[in-house]
Parts: sequence; C-alpha cells; structure tokens
Amino acid sequence: MTDGPVRILVTGATGMQGRPIVDALLARGFAVRALTRRSDPGLPPAVEVARGDMDDAASLHAAFAGIDRLVLLLPLAFDAALVRGYVANVIEAARAAEIDLIAFDTSAPVPDAPVGVAAVDVKVEASALLAASGLPVVTVRPTIYAGNLAAPWTAPGIVQSRTIAYPLAADVPCAWITWEDAAACVAAAVANPALVGRTFDIGGPEALDGVALAAAFTQARGVEHVYAAVPLDAFEAGLNGALGAPVGTEIAALYRWLSGPGSGHLDLARGGRANGAGELGVTPASIADWAAQVPWEAVAEG
Repeated sequence: MTDGPVRILVTGATGMQGRPIVDALLARGFAVRALTRRSDPGLPPAVEVARGDMDDAASLHAAFAGIDRLVLLLPLAFDAALVRGYVANVIEAARAAEIDLIAFDTSAPVPDAPVGVAAVDVKVEASALLAASGLPVVTVRPTIYAGNLAAPWTAPGIVQSRTIAYPLAADVPCAWITWEDAAACVAAAVANPALVGRTFDIGGPEALDGVALAAAFTQARGVEHVYAAVPLDAFEAGLNGALGAPVGTEIAALYRWLSGPGSGHLDLARGGRANGAGELGVTPASIADWAAQVPWEAVAEG
C-alpha cells in the first residue's frame, strides 16, 4: 500500500451511479482516481483522472499504477464475451498492481446463478470470474435505483399527470434505493478489508408495490399520484429508438424477468426484508423522503 491516504480507482466514475461513489469516497478521506474515456469528465478537482477503457489492457495497467483498491462498475453491455474480456483485463491489471481490495457494484439486482437474461447473466458471470481469480473481492448488489424514477422519460409524467410510469409490474414489491445510499454502501465495503469474500444485497427500507409507491409520492408531494406499469413492448421499442438495439431489447428482458414470478420478486424485495445496507452502516432513505427532495419541475424540464 502507498504512503498517505488509501488510493482507490473507480470505474464508471462519471455516471449517475459512479459519481455519488466518488463523492462518498472523498467524504471518507480516500484519494480517488477515476477511469474515464471523457476528455472533460466534470469531476471534483481532488479526483485524479486516468484516461482509459476496459477493453484496453494497457490503459488499465496505467490507471491501476499506484492504486490500493478498486471500485468496479461495469459498462452497460450485454455481450457475454465482451464483458468476459473486460473482467479479464481488470483481473490482470489488479494482480499486477497488487490491489488489496475490490468492491464490485453489480448496479442491479443479481442472483447467484444465471437466469437466461443477458443483463443479469453477464453480472453473474463477472461475479464468478472475480471469485475464481483469487483476488480480494466484496460484492454489493443493489435493487432498482430510485433515481430511475427521475429519468427524462419518467419525470414529466410525474409532474404533468402525477403518474409514475415504470416498466415494472404493479404487483411487484421493490425496495428502491437511492444512488447516494448505494454509494455509501459501496464506500463502506471498499473501506473494510475484513469484508472480503462477502456479498451484500442492499435496498431501501420498504418493499413497495405500485400502489404503495404512488402513496409514498402522494405523501412526499402533497397531491395524489398513481402508478402505471409501462407495457414492455412499448418500453423496448422506445429504448431501442433512443439508444439503439439491442439496449432496449435486453433491458426490457430484464424487466420481464423482474416482473415475473420467482427470483425476480425475491431479489427486489429482499433489500427491505434482509437489508445488507444496515450491516454496512448505512440507513437508507425512504422513497417518500427521497421524492420530497427531488426538484421535479426542473428535472422534468431536463
């Protein structure tokens, strides 16, 4: 380990999930380096920027130089061979740098075995590859992010018609977690080498179905809201139109699985029932408290 503060490399540091992790690590006094492809990542001045990509092994070795620990978020990818290559490059660079702890944030609810959905199975395989590598790994598996409800395709309906439109079946209970609380969990995980080998399923304090989610928004905003499950075929077509195929197809497949019977329900609700966030020292915010602080009009206007 280097002298001075523990130095942590964060992949995906400029995204909606990664940026709160950077902030949480800085608040804990860590020295943070961000791996990014952006020429102007817009990160705090205290963050060291390393230009690189997971499919570029040489850039990873340079980014890992002098680093003690790693927070790993994978890019949005559904090709198993591509993700396998990313993880192999990370493992090689981490070994060369003698990293003493990796916190793997799956960025989604991930079970222990494949389910036939690419968005899930690539993370299952990544977890298995990291475990087999012999490197010191802690895994954090969040439920669905509350921030998704403030996305450009969701927020306008909340403001204009007080309708929470989301591609999750109305009868599925979900322990939504904020980006900030998930980040606090990841920061706690990477801070504690005693947690190596552990997996933490994290979520918010309540498992809310569509009716209960609407009630939380009603409480937060003082006006009645309703929940509407977005038809997944329309959701798929819209995402493919905005982001290109197969992004919409694979994300829609994820929500079909999450909306169906069995493990999908368990993975979303267990954050509320058996929440690893508490074991990591984090008390997650309720959806009502989170929604009360979101500047909805500004968000809806982009």
